[in-house]
Amino acid sequence: MQNNFDTWCCRASSLGNIIAEKPALTQAQQRELKKLNDKINSGKPLTELQIKKLGDLRSIEKQPRQLSKGAKTYLDTVFNDLRFGRKRIDTGNKYTRKGNYTEQDVFDLYTLKTGRFVTSYKTHLNNDYIQGTPDVVLHSISTVIDAKSKWDLESFQKSELTKLYKWQGKGYNFLTETSNFTLACGLVNAPLQELEKEKEKVYYWAGQPEGEELLDLMQQVERNMIFDFFKFQDENPDYNLATFDSDFEKYTIDETDRLMLFDDEYPDEDEETIIDSVKLSREYLNLKL
Repeated sequence: MQNNFDTWCCRASSLGNIIAEKPALTQAQQRELKKLNDKINSGKPLTELQIKKLGDLRSIEKQPRQLSKGAKTYLDTVFNDLRFGRKRIDTGNKYTRKGNYTEQDVFDLYTLKTGRFVTSYKTHLNNDYIQGTPDVVLHSISTVIDAKSKWDLESFQKSELTKLYKWQGKGYNFLTETSNFTLACGLVNAPLQELEKEKEKVYYWAGQPEGEELLDLMQQVERNMIFDFFKFQDENPDYNLATFDSDFEKYTIDETDRLMLFDDEYPDEDEETIIDSVKLSREYLNLKL
């Protein structure tokens, strides 16, 4: 049972949940501030009301960082875990299971695209503010890589550098003293056990079809989960696919089309943002004691 949070360190993968932002001016306020500054620059005097308005707007810009409501909600779960030993158990799902099973396949796509051989980084790192284990660290190019194995073609096509991914990368940069981050989103074959689970689920969902209807359904599941049929067959030679051998080439997506790379930098001010956010989080957690 934790009695204070003075040294609490955030996981890099959760960093995006606690990033404290400075209050931002609305677009209308930005326009108003510009008008007032333009008037000053033109040499025209401001009215008393305009002087007050200018002071109010500038005071908003100078306000310190604040934890958002969402950040506090996340920190409430941290508090319940570390203070009371209560947390919801994450048993994982098919998306995270595929990601865990196929990380190396995404690395292989990265190597094919860039010519850089990469392997999983196994060392857990921590400093005074955060902790975590990056997927790949390339000190030769001052870069951290995080691999995401997407479930299907649709989720792959919607890949993006979200706020959570962005700050996870910046956290790894902080831990490894590197300057760049690459999010590597790959579309690779699902593991055999996940394919079989999905087939069983869809079979019962469809009302236990037979004959041609069953064949069409199983072929569709395979096309949704296998993106290199030749590779899948080589790795599972005893498994009987519903997809005909003659269709393997037709339904295999070229390796070069199955990887998206999103690059981000780690400027000095990001480290200050991380440190400030963790300090504010510690204060919030201590206030709950």
